[in-house]
Amino acid sequence: MAEKILVTGATGFVGSALVKELYRRNKKEVRAAFHSGTLTSQLKTYSSEQIRLEFGDFSTIDRAFQEVSTLFLVTPFAREQVEYAKRMIDRALLFGVEHIVDLSILGAEQEPGTQFTRWHRRIEKYLENCGVAYTIIRPNIYMQNFLRYAQPSGGFIYLPLNHAQVSYIDVTDVAAVAAELIIAGKEHYGAVYELTGPQALTVDDVTHIISSAVGSHIGYIPIQEETACHIMESLGIPAWMAKGMLELYSMQREGKNEMVTSTVELLCNRKPISFEEFVYNNSNLFKEIIQHEQQIHPR
Repeated sequence: MAEKILVTGATGFVGSALVKELYRRNKKEVRAAFHSGTLTSQLKTYSSEQIRLEFGDFSTIDRAFQEVSTLFLVTPFAREQVEYAKRMIDRALLFGVEHIVDLSILGAEQEPGTQFTRWHRRIEKYLENCGVAYTIIRPNIYMQNFLRYAQPSGGFIYLPLNHAQVSYIDVTDVAAVAAELIIAGKEHYGAVYELTGPQALTVDDVTHIISSAVGSHIGYIPIQEETACHIMESLGIPAWMAKGMLELYSMQREGKNEMVTSTVELLCNRKPISFEEFVYNNSNLFKEIIQHEQQIHPR
């Protein structure tokens, strides 16, 4: 009988955390799918199988689905995202997958939405009408993004968010919810869950928390969208992706990401991780990033 759990995007923020969480919960039959060249030692430790899966290659997709009963669907951040998701859902049906848990995005139901929320809503609708049991999770912006925001900075975080409040969520909580849905199964079929952290914070709040934890002042400089676009261009980010990111920033400035839900606590029987806890758990990494950046960009 097919009992394997297929986790796509297993080297990403949520996928890697989910593989570890399922291991912690003694779920041994986990097949971790990775792109070529990205297999990590963590995947080898926490999953029973590791398999290369390329969303444009049917042969790798079909190998990944052998003996799989549950799919955790993470689709790549690509222009073909909707096409890739539909392809995975279609093949899941063909191979008899019983339950698909889809990683969507907070705000996917909003109209007219943004480029990325519209893409995720199209995936959700396709999944809702495909005939297989499904559960959808819509997390807010990840706390882990600040590990990236702090890098090319010289001790400052530059974002076009003004003083928007956002209920950032730790990917550990997203993974904990996903694991619960996968293990519990039927009682969550057809459900859509919106996931947030415990508190809505501004980037000023965030930099204050990071500064206190690492013992070094980290500042926040609100920038205009045009400046943000130039920064993304300088980093080699494609124009379509930069446009989508600017739309997400606009959505946050409009207050559409400040809502706080109790979903994590209800499903996991514990409070979600606070930003203070997140920074404490990653304080050494923050310190390394900030020290490195301040050496490159001395004040």
